[in-house]
Amino acid sequence: MWRALGSLTPVEAANAGLYTTNFKPEANEWNDTIMTKTQLQNENIKFKFEYVTNGSTNNFYIDNIKIGEASALFTPSVNDSKLSIYPNPTNGQAVIRLENLADMNVEVKLVNILGAEVRNLFEGEIVSNYYVLDKVDLSTLETGIYFVKVVANGNIVTTDKLILSK
Repeated sequence: MWRALGSLTPVEAANAGLYTTNFKPEANEWNDTIMTKTQLQNENIKFKFEYVTNGSTNNFYIDNIKIGEASALFTPSVNDSKLSIYPNPTNGQAVIRLENLADMNVEVKLVNILGAEVRNLFEGEIVSNYYVLDKVDLSTLETGIYFVKVVANGNIVTTDKLILSK
């Protein structure tokens, strides 16, 4: 699976025009693309991401590339919620994006590798399909691997790994 900004052909991407202000994709501008076994049936699969420019250019964003069996890549969830953490690894400050949790009471918890809750990052009702915890400060924590656990209406709906490196 790979996520790409928009569904642009190479020609469309090359002719998209120059953004003269800093551009950072919003949550609703990312698309999920899933390639099935039949599309990847050869034994020797190679992926190439090439960004070639002449002169002025825009930033190019690719995020959350996962390769493997679909059953192993997706955490089952009742409501199709999504959790994104970036940058990951982080040096102490991260952005956590939640999707498809509208009208739910949500808790976002940081858990260490032993399963102990380290910090409660958010608690409250989310009213829209997209919610962003911006500039989450993790600088006082020890370097290591953590998990961000999302609980909605009392049930764990998704968990993702967070690597803190200083």
